[in-house]
Amino acid sequence: VATSAVFAVLWLVTLFAWWRARGRPPAAGAADAGQADVATVRAASAASALKSACAADDAAAACNALQSWGATRGPGDCRSLRDVVARVETAALADAVLALERALYGRHPEAWRGAALWEAFRLEPRRRSRPAHDHPSAATLPALAKLGGK
Repeated sequence: VATSAVFAVLWLVTLFAWWRARGRPPAAGAADAGQADVATVRAASAASALKSACAADDAAAACNALQSWGATRGPGDCRSLRDVVARVETAALADAVLALERALYGRHPEAWRGAALWEAFRLEPRRRSRPAHDHPSAATLPALAKLGGK
């Protein structure tokens, strides 16, 4: 009998806690903000590494830095310079990245100078970094059906 009473009280406490919590929005916003901060730091670190690589005309280091930066620009992997090109917003940066790719992997490798890539990167519009697993919120999704049949 005492055990049943203990379980009944625990069940009532659980029911009360559930009732209080159901009116509150989930606390996912705080976690998303922390992950966005990490992505922003990673993007800034990659940009700094790219600046150094471009100043030293180090094509391999520039490639690595661009891939790290590209990984902060959207979901999914960023494993090649072509993946980076898919994530840039300006034609100038896309062209500079493709020139780097030709210098690294072309039939006739050529000397690469980082000044043009850095200038194009510097002019690329900055956007808020998103975690790789970020999904649109329900607020941004279109309604599937209108209420009332209208």
